[in-house]
Amino acid sequence: MEASAEQAQRSIVAIAALIAADRKRVLSTGSSTLQALRLFELLPTMPKLTVDRAQQALEVSYPTARAAVTTLQDIGVLVETTGRARGQSFSYQAYVNVLRA
Repeated sequence: MEASAEQAQRSIVAIAALIAADRKRVLSTGSSTLQALRLFELLPTMPKLTVDRAQQALEVSYPTARAAVTTLQDIGVLVETTGRARGQSFSYQAYVNVLRA
């Protein structure tokens, strides 16, 4: 029981550190937009997404959602997971990896 509690505490600290570091990257990028920051703040609740899902969550146009996803992908926060040109899915992979650890 104690080992589980310690592991949970380590995971919480790792997640908080990851989010803080990635937020700093988002804010420090010259091409960062308000929508990219808004999308980043939603990633812990939806670490896997499509541009359509981002569009719905942000309540913006498809091109605006695409630009937000691209910004986060360009700085390494999001990773494209399908390998396709159309119907792409993205993952906040570093976050998912911490959850799986």
